[in-house]
Formats: sequence, structure tokens, C-alpha cells
Amino acid sequence: MAPRATQRPGTQASQSQANGRRAQGATQAKGYGGRRARQPVEEEEDEEEEQGEAEDEEDEEGEGQGEGVSAEDKMVADLVRLALFTEYKHAPLRRDDINKKVLGKNTRSFKAVLAKAEATLKETFGMELVPLQPAGNRDRLVMEDVADEEDSGVVKKRMAPAGPRSWILRNCLPEPILRAAAERDPLVAEAEEDDWALLPDDPFRPERAPGTAMAWQSADDIGLQGMMFVILSLVLVNGRSMPDPQLRSYLKKLGVHSTLGIVTASNKNISLDAFLSMLTRLGYLDRIRTHLPGLGTQAPATQAAGRGRRARGADDTEEGDVSYEWRWGPRADAEISEKRAAEFIADVYLKRREEIQEVEDSEDDEDEQPARKGRGRGKNDEAAERRREKQAKKEKERKEMERILKEVERAAGGNL
Repeated sequence: MAPRATQRPGTQASQSQANGRRAQGATQAKGYGGRRARQPVEEEEDEEEEQGEAEDEEDEEGEGQGEGVSAEDKMVADLVRLALFTEYKHAPLRRDDINKKVLGKNTRSFKAVLAKAEATLKETFGMELVPLQPAGNRDRLVMEDVADEEDSGVVKKRMAPAGPRSWILRNCLPEPILRAAAERDPLVAEAEEDDWALLPDDPFRPERAPGTAMAWQSADDIGLQGMMFVILSLVLVNGRSMPDPQLRSYLKKLGVHSTLGIVTASNKNISLDAFLSMLTRLGYLDRIRTHLPGLGTQAPATQAAGRGRRARGADDTEEGDVSYEWRWGPRADAEISEKRAAEFIADVYLKRREEIQEVEDSEDDEDEQPARKGRGRGKNDEAAERRREKQAKKEKERKEMERILKEVERAAGGNL
């Protein structure tokens, strides 16, 4: 009896252990199966979340399209913003920047986006995108034009080059609007003076308010712009290039020395070397490295090395067997143009002649006034004579302008 009693608990213990192992195995199997069963459920939940996010994005795009803003319109707005920003920094708008910052993967939409951006800039801001010519390309075209004209007497048309890689913004407002915006308005001047009365004293403030729609006092230095026009004009009439010592010699005759600062009406004084360096950096001038004087310049293909070089002092204009010369930069060609520079030269020349002529006419009027009184002519005759004199004066100025423009074109060495 006793042994049997002792065997039963052992048997029960072993059976319970076996049952426990079975239960544990079943539990593990159930747990493993549970994990496998829960896995597709989790995947379904992830898919539902992704579908929900996609639907939210579609809803946002649908709302944007409903408001009239498409992906292309957004790229157009980004391109307009980028163009204005680069122009504010006086930097060119490059095609690589457009592809990287605006288009992204939509590079095939470049032409459509560029056309719409140009329309927005012109209609909204009164500005237009002007392509910049590569370094050395303009000199090559000028030489080909001159050669063709010498051979046949007619400038031949050549195939259009590849598309531009950079642009700048240029004002395209009509001239009457610009003239009206530059005229002084007494009401605007009075309002500006009232505003100045509320502000603290400024030693650099002008004596009277300008009263113009264009705030020249807050724009770029007008005096330095005038100096830039003078330098570009000197380079143009010297065969489109001028050695550095020759340019400094001409500027010295105008009171601009290499060792002294350029004095302007503003509070900013800048040295000649720093000013030439700034014009080079902005693309208005190119500083080209040449050989010894008399040996000619480098080929147009090597002129790109001159871009980006900083203008140096007068002491290193000639380093050993090397000298430097100045030429127009790509921004000067696109923003100003040689025709405008020629008109600037003619205007300065004719303005000076007009001032001299007015002094001579006033002296003649004083001498002829007693004789006119004795003649007893009527007012109608005097008015008709003044009209004839005015028309004759305009015709004379027109012919004189044409003559000066031809002289500038001849001095430049080719068609403007």
C-alpha cells in the first residue's frame, strides 16, 4: 500500500509536468501564431495610415488647384522671386540655379515656366529678363560682322547660338513714365518735408525734399553711375578696349586719381582701384591680361580668365612682361548697350554746344533788340520767326546727333 501511495504522487507529478509542457508549448504555439496573426493586421493599419496621408495630400492639392494655384504657377512664382532676389544682389540669374532651386525634377518645363515668369515680371514689375552673352562671344561677333561687311558690303545673318545660360533684370518702363516719375511734384515734396519734420536731424539729408516718385537719394550712387558711364564711353571709343595706364591717364585729366578717393555728392567715398574692382565684380567691366604692349591681346577664348579678377593698384598694372586692358563686361552689354553709350556721348557733346550757343544767342539778342524795335514788326511775324528758328534748330540737332553717332561707331571699330 505504501509503495503504491508513493508512486501515485510521482505519477501525478510527471503527468502534471507533461501537461505543463504541453500547455507551455501550446501557449508558445498560440503566442507565435498570435504574432503571425497580428502581423497582417499591423500591415493593414500601416497601409490605412499611408492611404490616409495620401488622401490628405490629395485634398490639399485639390484645395490648391481649386484656388487656382497649380504646380506650374508655384514654379513661376518661385522663379520671379529668385530673379528679383538675384537682381537685388546685382548677381546674374543662372540656369543652373533655376533648375536646382525652382524646377527640381521638372526641368522639361523650363521654357513654359520661363515664359510665364517673363510675362509676370513685365506686367507686374515693369522689368524684363535679358540674356547675358558669354565672355569673348561679343568680340567674335563684332569681328565677323566687320569681315563680312568688308567682303560683301552687307552684314550676313548667322544661325542663332545655343540658349542663354544666365540673365539679368532690366527696366522696361516706357520713357514718358520714367520722365514723369523723375519730375518734381510740389505736393509730394510737401508731404516729404512733413515726414522729415517728425524724424531726427540727419546731416546728410538734402536741403529740400526731392518730391519725385523715384527716390534717387536712396538708390545707387548717381555720381558713381556717371563715372561708370564715362569709363565705358572711353573704352568704347578706343576700339572697345583700353590699356589700364591709358584709362588712368584719361581719368586723371578729369580729376580722378588712383591715390585719391572719388568724391561724390553722397557720404560714400571710394578709391579708383576699389571702384574698378566693383565694376569688374558686377560684370560691367572685364580686366583682360595681355602681352607686352604692341604684341596684341589674347584670343577671345582666353578672355574669360579676366572675369572675376579684382582690379589692382597702379603699381602692378604691368608685371614683368604682362599688362592689362579694360573691356566691356556682359552686364554692360545687356543693361546699357553700346548705342545708349553713344547717345550719352552725343548728349554730353550737344549739351555743351547748346550752352555755348545760348550764351552767344543772348548776346546777339541784346545787340539786335534796338534794331527790332525800330523795324516795327508785328507779334505774329515774330512768333512765326521763332517757330522757324526752333524747327531749324531741331533739324540741326538731329543731323549733328547722327554725325556724332557715326563718329562713335567708327571709333569703336564696328557696328554698335
